[in-house]
Amino acid sequence: LKWETSEQIDFGIDARMFNNRLTFTADYFNKQTKDLLFSVTIPSELGFSSVTTNGGNVLNTGWEFELGWRDHIGDLNYSISGNFSTLHNEVLSLAEGSTPSRRTDASSSNYQVETVFDVGYPIWYMNGYEYAGVSSDGKPEFINANGERTDVVSSGDLKFIGQTTPKYTFGLNLSLDYKGFD
Repeated sequence: LKWETSEQIDFGIDARMFNNRLTFTADYFNKQTKDLLFSVTIPSELGFSSVTTNGGNVLNTGWEFELGWRDHIGDLNYSISGNFSTLHNEVLSLAEGSTPSRRTDASSSNYQVETVFDVGYPIWYMNGYEYAGVSSDGKPEFINANGERTDVVSSGDLKFIGQTTPKYTFGLNLSLDYKGFD
């Protein structure tokens, strides 16, 4: 086991206009984490339920933007700003000799959902059954590996259904103060 390391490159621009009332920030980032630490489930016969290991390399790239306005009307000071971020997250490689790691997170009526750590996908993406609706006799139906609707599924029908890290985040901030009270 060794320390995980990161290499990161950031480029950005900050702009302030109209006597610092209007602000704008744009940043691009590219971060690669090597020897990522994560917990792996091991057979209980070994006396432990899991062990920490260096599991692979992960890439995170994206953009961050913020736009703001700050001003006053008499004794009332106000500011409003909004931000928006994108994130591309991808496992680049697994440790030599490793296989994709899987965790079964939830089970409802025997329809499992698992998170998977595998090359070419986002970190700990969700693997599950694609829901197709309800049959005429009231049974839930899913899309199998052949693309057909069925009420009988197997582990071979599990597929990428989403990721645990958001691709986009955003926020809005509002601040007011009047004669020192905010």
